[in-house]
Amino acid sequence: MTWHDSYVAPGCSDEAVPAATIESGVQFIDLYPAAQKVGKLVIGGTCDTVGVAGCWLSGCYGVFSKKFGAGALNMLAARVVLANGTLVTASKCVNPDLFWSLRGGGGGNTGVVTEFVVRTHPAPKSVTGLSFSGSATTRQEYQLLFEAALKAYAGVTQDADQASNGGFGFGRSQTKPYSYSVSINLQGYESDLEKQRALLQPLADFVAAQPSGSNISGSIGGENTWTAADYDPTAIWGVGNGSLPWGGPTGPGGPSTLVDMQSKFIPLHYIESAAGRKKLASALIKVTEEIGGASFMTPKGQAGIPPIQRERFNETALNPVILDTAGTLLVMFSLP
Repeated sequence: MTWHDSYVAPGCSDEAVPAATIESGVQFIDLYPAAQKVGKLVIGGTCDTVGVAGCWLSGCYGVFSKKFGAGALNMLAARVVLANGTLVTASKCVNPDLFWSLRGGGGGNTGVVTEFVVRTHPAPKSVTGLSFSGSATTRQEYQLLFEAALKAYAGVTQDADQASNGGFGFGRSQTKPYSYSVSINLQGYESDLEKQRALLQPLADFVAAQPSGSNISGSIGGENTWTAADYDPTAIWGVGNGSLPWGGPTGPGGPSTLVDMQSKFIPLHYIESAAGRKKLASALIKVTEEIGGASFMTPKGQAGIPPIQRERFNETALNPVILDTAGTLLVMFSLP
């Protein structure tokens, strides 16, 4: 890894930007702490054991990609081995067609990338989190709570500062008497707890407005703040403040075996309408009755990204439909 305070892409005359040169075999579990050590943030994947090449070439939606754009948007240049064995440099000014295909076109489609140059951002001084947790004891009332939560989530996902990370969780107990749950978790780059509270307040107001005898309950809580000043890179496995909120070692012990994983983008426009929320809530309640629960990953949805990131998005090979996504529904089945 090489850190550049001022970098201009080959062949270009753009304003110089902070950047890093990263070899394609690096994993985020090593990259994130190394970047933090020099006060920088590199946009990558949510799972820290993912390699940079596969992620950046395929889009790469991670914790702060809602604020700073997906990994592919932050690519400035690459060294690529073509099918004829030629090693070339690609940027928006040198081999621009090749460069376009590398930014979200998928790994191995046009060449083998040996090295990337990516834009870096200032590491956050703090990361603040807040959550709403709600429950219901009947399916009918859960439907109402779920729809209200989706309405609040539609607003949450459009705030790139206060909700650059987090998710939407839902589930049902597997034994009678059944209990149903829903939650929205926020985590933001140098965020503000009061602004985060304002995003969740409509959902808390919905709960408070329920008639006497209702089985719907819920509240805002879970305040937490991570600060860079307290971060200790020598602390490992969760001892002290040795973890980064956007990636890092997950602790000792054997990993699980992933048997199956399914995901689907959730369109923002769909949950902005009452009819869409009603249908989606009904469908996802059925999911909870089959598997217990699932969640949306907020940073993988790209609705609400800043205008400069939308401009960069349109320069890539990524599907513009993703700009209308609130999050990603993720269902995983694992064995120890």
